[in-house]
Amino acid sequence: MRPITSGIGSAPHSLAGVLEKYLSKLLGTISQAHLKHSGDLLNRIRDLDMSDNLASFDVTALFTNVPVDQAIDLLRRVINDDTELPVPCQEFVSLVELCVSYKCFRFEDKKYKQLFVLAMGSSLSAVLANLYMEDLESRRILSNIPSSVTWMRYVDDILVIVPKNLDVRGILNTINTLEPTIKFTLEEETDNQLPFLDVLLRTDENRLSFKVYRKPTYKNDLLHFFSHHNTRIKRRVVIGFFLRAYRISSLQFLEEECTYITNSFSSLHFPPHFIRDCRKRATRILNKTNTNQVEEKPPSYIVLPVSNVATNVSKKFDRKLAKISTSSSITIRNLIQKPKHDSGTNAGIYTTPYGVCDKVYVRETARSLDIRITEHKNARRNDDCKNARVQHTDDVGHLMKFNEAKLVIKEDDLRQRKCIEAALISVSNNIKQKSGSYSISKLLINRILPILETAVTWCQQVPL
Repeated sequence: MRPITSGIGSAPHSLAGVLEKYLSKLLGTISQAHLKHSGDLLNRIRDLDMSDNLASFDVTALFTNVPVDQAIDLLRRVINDDTELPVPCQEFVSLVELCVSYKCFRFEDKKYKQLFVLAMGSSLSAVLANLYMEDLESRRILSNIPSSVTWMRYVDDILVIVPKNLDVRGILNTINTLEPTIKFTLEEETDNQLPFLDVLLRTDENRLSFKVYRKPTYKNDLLHFFSHHNTRIKRRVVIGFFLRAYRISSLQFLEEECTYITNSFSSLHFPPHFIRDCRKRATRILNKTNTNQVEEKPPSYIVLPVSNVATNVSKKFDRKLAKISTSSSITIRNLIQKPKHDSGTNAGIYTTPYGVCDKVYVRETARSLDIRITEHKNARRNDDCKNARVQHTDDVGHLMKFNEAKLVIKEDDLRQRKCIEAALISVSNNIKQKSGSYSISKLLINRILPILETAVTWCQQVPL
């Protein structure tokens, strides 16, 4: 059994994300067999004369068969003072070791810890496993197989091109004896074709051709057109499928793949004109990429609520100045998550008087009055010198009368609360010299105050 745990939210999660960015730059420096993606694979083999056989090896449970101590030792050998790192080498290795050694998880109310191997779910595990395989290839594997064999690897999937006079199963037996914890399985081509990553490799008359490969378990579960997503997101999903078709499929299979994509999204109620437009956009993107016409990144972003107006603005806005992005306030998390504080019963403006002087503290809050009073007491206890209430107490020795604190106005809307707060501060002998979050004119104050007679009476300590 291989436990797959999520490292999100764990103690070393944020640190591991930073370290992973620097470690990723080392990939491909130990062994040239490392593949970045399926596009890298196609660039290497597209023009090969295929008079040989195709086969693929798969590493059995790679992550949970890479010992942590060996991965850390490898890291010490690979990095040096010339490696671009945010901290000195030894400190960097110690931080990586700290992160990968934290492998605790809970299952059925019991706590467990993986002891020896890399944890599946950590962002560092994939990079360290890759480096481990690169080191194994350069030291043991490539020197123990015939030099006529082409060996290319993406994480735990290896593509080999083997001359017809060699026995691929003999190569399998050889590499399975090189490292006790690393074992390989074999898949040979069938009917002159072999799936590898998301590519179906086909040999015909000593030439290679390519199709997009989908596993037998593929269910075509894609984004529905009537889902609550921005139109631009839906468009990018469709464009992504067409781009993959253009980049992988050989010419004789391209139209077949594009027809499959069209039918798939049509079944999800995507309009035909929408799909055609996405295909045209994918063609333009591909042409720009092939001619190295890479669009420069905009200097900044402007976030607008999801709406048709935002979509129209983004079309007409100059992308060289800024890029328009949209954000929806309605998310699944907002719909199902219980709010920490019920602003419908607690939000408003409260006041707290002082025991000796005529000063008063006026403030708006979205939380309950009890929570705010507790926070004031903690500020006093911790002697928070930046706190205006603590400063006033330190200056004149007057303490707040917490037992007389009162919520004088209930208001759910944040903007209205801040306006009312500013108006009440202007007519009270408040300890803060500022007028609150908003600075409002006397004309607006005179409009607000008559509505708040009770609150004004409570807050007012000096004549108007």
